[in-house]
Amino acid sequence: MSYVLDSYTKLYIPFNGTDGDTDDQTALTGQTVSLEGNACLDTAQKKNGTASLLLDSTLTQDYATVPDSDDWNFVTGDFTIDGYFRFSSLPSTSSKCTFVSQYEAGVASWYLAYDNNWSGYGKVLILSSSVGSLYASWEPSINTWYHIEVDRSGSSGYLFIEGTPLTITANTILAKTMPDVGAALQIGAYNTGWNFKGWVDSLRIHKGIARHTTNFIPPTEASFLGLF
Repeated sequence: MSYVLDSYTKLYIPFNGTDGDTDDQTALTGQTVSLEGNACLDTAQKKNGTASLLLDSTLTQDYATVPDSDDWNFVTGDFTIDGYFRFSSLPSTSSKCTFVSQYEAGVASWYLAYDNNWSGYGKVLILSSSVGSLYASWEPSINTWYHIEVDRSGSSGYLFIEGTPLTITANTILAKTMPDVGAALQIGAYNTGWNFKGWVDSLRIHKGIARHTTNFIPPTEASFLGLF
């Protein structure tokens, strides 16, 4: 299959390959993706293509990293982050597990995560940074693939599960300037902690566009190539 990406897609990692592979991956957008700890490819679980990224975090902190880039310095512009995630376990009460993040000690940070009891609001999907948060109630199940997406369109924020918008509980972030974090992008962790346990497939970051602001059909492999 020939992959065609549009100009807004700045990162697309399909996590395709052979079972148990721990070698660096090459994103379809050209970046090197390093697998840390026991992170590896798993062909038994996948949403698209031949494999997914397995993060079990049993003995080590498993995650993946991508070098920092201005392609996810969103400033005040529109953006979309989306991908498929399958939990093998959920975080303990009042803890988080992170889908994707950036953290620079003493400077700035942001993360997209599931929080098992966020500040009295219960179980939520959350986009948070050093300038505020966007969150909505959500309670996932284990061993289920979810397409998760966050969009900013102007000063409006949207969180989607399987193409259905969640009711936003609070938005104190998206009218502000997103922080420019000078550190590697982490997949499955925040500052190597708050680890996600499960599988990741078809992770994308889009800059300069909110892909969706209303209900949509979760993407197939073809639409993951930037063909919407």
